[in-house]
Amino acid sequence: MLNSRVYLARFRMKKKERLQSMEKSMSDLQRKAEDLEKEVGDLRKENSWLKEIVIMKGKQRGTLGQDFPAQGPSKKGQDDEGSDE
Repeated sequence: MLNSRVYLARFRMKKKERLQSMEKSMSDLQRKAEDLEKEVGDLRKENSWLKEIVIMKGKQRGTLGQDFPAQGPSKKGQDDEGSDE
């Protein structure tokens, strides 16, 4: 009878420790999820802001293609290649 009381007391203590550990983990994960949600919001704002800048620059130059000359050869470059032959 004494052994079962000791066993039950030990079991309750371990169960309480496991529960506290799980609650701490849950709290940490919730905090991390909140931080990530905030970061997502910040990145979406930044992305939107950068898109607006690209659009404004494109309007200033007339076309978006002029903002990115590294995308490929221009028509002028293609004409030059053909006239050499």
